[in-house]
Order: sequence, then C-alpha cells, then structure tokens
Amino acid sequence: MRDKFLYLALGDDTKKDIAPSLRMCAMKKGFREILDSDKLIEINGKVRAYKIWKFLFSEDIAKVGYVYIESSNKGMTFFDALLIFYLKFRKVKISVFIRDFYPLFKNGWVDANWKGKIANILWFLNIAIYKINADIAYFPSESSMNLLKFKRKEILPPGLFLDIPEM
Repeated sequence: MRDKFLYLALGDDTKKDIAPSLRMCAMKKGFREILDSDKLIEINGKVRAYKIWKFLFSEDIAKVGYVYIESSNKGMTFFDALLIFYLKFRKVKISVFIRDFYPLFKNGWVDANWKGKIANILWFLNIAIYKINADIAYFPSESSMNLLKFKRKEILPPGLFLDIPEM
C-alpha cells in the first residue's frame, strides 16, 4: 500500500533566520500536524545525499504515494534527481514548490560571475527535471506562476502555521 508521504526539502532548513528556511520549517510542521508520524518521511538538511541513498534501498520507498518537493536556489544534487526520476518511474504523484526565478531576469544572468552563471544553468536544468516529473507545480504568486509553463500549476502563497490557543 502506498500510504507514505515524502517531504523533500532541497534547501538547508537549519538556518532559522532566513525566509526559505522558515518556510521549510513551517511546511514540515504543517505536514506533521495533518499526517500520522508513521506516514511522513522527511529528507532534508545538509546530509541529504546520504539520506536519499539510504532511502532508495529501504522498504519505505515502495510505500511512497506522494512527494512534495520544496525547491531551492542552490539546486538539486545528483541524488535528488535520481530519487525524483525513480519515484516518477514508479508512478508516484510528485508536486514541487518553485520559489526562485532569478535566472529569468537579464540582470541575474548578465551580472553573475562564473559561479553565478553555473548556478543559473543548473537552475534551468532543475526546472527541466521538474517539468518532466512533476504532476503539479506550486508558485508563490500569480506573476511567478506565469513565468514558467507546466502541465498543471497553482498558487501556494507564503504563509505561517500559527498555534492558536483554544478558547
């Protein structure tokens, strides 16, 4: 039975003072609140490649029915791409939240040093991998959603999960 939910965060969620990390932490908290703990699988952080390699050979991979990917401007690793392609091959539903679009703007491409140019090329490669594999892409706003073409796309605006005390 494919009853597991995989949360794949491609960024570093350990830095609590930057917006992308705060978003990733809020999403994880939200998933933990709505899913049973034995149904949620999280792969995130700096040792993601090791976690993915271990996960690829675990029994849990056959139980994954849905994947939510939180993209990053740092891009994906070879192991991230391998996992995404493998899950798509197994017909797992894949969704991705794309928040960064800097390579689409001329200044980001022209003004970049050689590291920035490589990062921009990798961003386009990541987008191509998402287009091939994602069943749905989420974007932070309508204007960002209109920048890219996907089979199915929706707006998923930034937000917070608040602890509201019962009255």
